[in-house]
Amino acid sequence: MFRTRTRMLFYRQLSQLLASGVSAIEAFGILESQPGPARLRNVIVRIKQSLVAGSSLADAFAYFPDFFPALHVNIIRYSEKAGRLAQGVGSLAQYLEKDYAAQQRIAVGLAYPALLLHAAMFLLPIVNAVGCSGCGIAGYLKGFLAMAIPVYGVLFLIWWAVRQRERSPQFRRGLDDFLLVIPRVGDLVRSFSLTRFIRAMQSLCSSGVSIVSAWRLSCDACGNEVIKERLLRGLELIGQGQLLSRAFMQAETFPPHIIGMIATAEKSGSIVQTLDTLAAMCERENETAITVLTVAVPVIFYILIAGFIAFRVVSFYAGYYNRIFSFQ
Repeated sequence: MFRTRTRMLFYRQLSQLLASGVSAIEAFGILESQPGPARLRNVIVRIKQSLVAGSSLADAFAYFPDFFPALHVNIIRYSEKAGRLAQGVGSLAQYLEKDYAAQQRIAVGLAYPALLLHAAMFLLPIVNAVGCSGCGIAGYLKGFLAMAIPVYGVLFLIWWAVRQRERSPQFRRGLDDFLLVIPRVGDLVRSFSLTRFIRAMQSLCSSGVSIVSAWRLSCDACGNEVIKERLLRGLELIGQGQLLSRAFMQAETFPPHIIGMIATAEKSGSIVQTLDTLAAMCERENETAITVLTVAVPVIFYILIAGFIAFRVVSFYAGYYNRIFSFQ
């Protein structure tokens, strides 16, 4: 699987080349000569060969579903038809830049709690050994393993769940449903899914994709099977020619203020601009939620560690004074 960062940089470079007036074949020739991952260079070479043979860029992209999801291929296809290929590729770059920025904020925010947790795993067994006569290294290792095994066991379960989610649709559906019911985590997952959906809708509509096709493709981009099922409820209404705001209401997922803004945009005819505004607003809300989460987690760790140390200190002195009074 290709990482978001790899796709993001690829689209940004390609959009800059196309915007400068370089043809698609020449652009891929330039990208082919640049250093990068071997798998990506192989994809670039084969796309260039397809273009030389007369294929459209969207058809060439469709041969590599691991790198170009259906959402990306359709944005390119409609952009080619509308004669706005550079803008379409640029919108994909912007879409992935937003997603990558959110991933980086989460990674940076969780780095400190992870460091704090590992420090506790190495240092707390020392505190636990205070007052324990004859513990030595064996006692320290016992205390360390008592903390490390559960922590790494949970990490292994998370890794296993992610792998299973990619392989099994049934497991993916169950895991996505479970994530949504976890306090705070479910709210964050829901918010990120709706942000991806709105941002994908904005990118597709700005590339000339019809509302019906944009809605269907954006459902695949939300990243959560349960929310995707809810969003698909609105697709039938759009196909029947109903208002977009009715489809948002039918999904029973969007907060009232988003539905109100969509209803206003329908009357003013500024759907694409409103979707861009909504996506930016949701992204700011996500940033706030991530900041709160990454501030709260270290505080919780501090409280737990301080409580543990206080318990051990009190237990040590209680035992010490009990031994003194027992000799009186």
